[in-house]
Amino acid sequence: MAAIQLGQAALRELDTCVHCGLCLPACPTYRELGQEPDSPRGRIYLARALFEGRLDPRGPALEHLDLCLGCLACETACPSGVHYGVILEDVRAATEAVRPRSVLVRWLRHLLLRWLLPSPGRLALAARLLRIGRALRLDALAPRHLRELGRAAPPVPPRPSRALLPAELPPPAPAAPLRVGLLAGCVQDVLLGETNLSTARVLGLYGCTVVNPPGQVCCGALAAHAGDRETARELARRNIEAFEGVDYVVVNAAGCGAHMKKYGHLLADDPEWAVRAEAFSRRVRDFSELLAALAAEGRGPELPGVAAGDGARPAVAYQDACHLAHGQGIRTQPRALLGQVCEVRNLADEACCGSAGFYNLVQPEMATAARDRKVEQIRATGARTVVTGNAGCLLQLRAGVRAAGLDVEVVHIADYLARRYDELGAAARPAGAGGGAQVAGAAARRE
Repeated sequence: MAAIQLGQAALRELDTCVHCGLCLPACPTYRELGQEPDSPRGRIYLARALFEGRLDPRGPALEHLDLCLGCLACETACPSGVHYGVILEDVRAATEAVRPRSVLVRWLRHLLLRWLLPSPGRLALAARLLRIGRALRLDALAPRHLRELGRAAPPVPPRPSRALLPAELPPPAPAAPLRVGLLAGCVQDVLLGETNLSTARVLGLYGCTVVNPPGQVCCGALAAHAGDRETARELARRNIEAFEGVDYVVVNAAGCGAHMKKYGHLLADDPEWAVRAEAFSRRVRDFSELLAALAAEGRGPELPGVAAGDGARPAVAYQDACHLAHGQGIRTQPRALLGQVCEVRNLADEACCGSAGFYNLVQPEMATAARDRKVEQIRATGARTVVTGNAGCLLQLRAGVRAAGLDVEVVHIADYLARRYDELGAAARPAGAGGGAQVAGAAARRE
């Protein structure tokens, strides 16, 4: 029986696990199924057995690994600090070549991961075809879970957000120079481009010049999570080159940000790109992460009425995207930003909503179970608005509240802040009114 090959990083993580089992209650699939092979500890056992040749990589062990959402809640729960995501991605990459997939599935994976997502032009064409399909009501022919997701998505805009943003968008008021590159994303660029435009507007209110590099592409997270590491590495190289010259790379999708912060790891064995990749990863910031840092230094819009004690603050529930909370450790920053303009209510826990990249497309039953649990938590908050920081969560939750018949709006944090700032008449803070010395100073020391 042939053993799979794993990298040194994954082998270190396997050795770090002490099999205590404290990760089990945090795992959505273990909570749903109650079986050891569908827990992080069980999957680590399976990974070691595959590496040692005691299990057939073409056998049923991969089904348990495929059922993992990759939400990384187990990393937060792990007292030993095991980076489970490193193991999962390595195993999926190592087993991809021997997986018993049909010719059709292999062709569809190639079409999606290597032909469609890396090309902004092809994605724009796909978006136009999607608009036509919706107009002809062809979506009615899709399976139920795909119809629910499709109906949760907004109308496909005629043009992607990258075509609407200028190459450089200076802030509305002079400020200390801080140039940030905005990742437009792949699917988000063509389906949820309004969020990118809101992100650029809000960054301007915090004194940032927003750069829209023409050479940027998909971050590669979907390819990496699906085991197509070579495509992920090639996309990383193209983004590193495209974003050179900016102080920070701002990402408004949790999964993309978590992946781009690991470009250094992804290209660690590439002598030509390793140093550049590591430097790039240090410049990646989630949208809320950068804004909270700037706000702490006195930057950001002036908010008349709120600072004086606005008694009519709307209540919103905040949903932690897994790759923001668990993948990047970002929890307080979005709540601090929202707390400036509304009352923030927390959900019962940080469990995954079931989106998880395209998990909700390939594992609809488990994704729907996770989604419905999350929707019940939303209902319990009593809030009429849910805010999140990830496009995938946004569509998943919209489909969930719609299926449950809840009159609840689900909105991205960038869109919500932009809207509230408009409602409050927020003005850009003029130069000198805020500090920004630390952030701007750090930015001046460009890699």
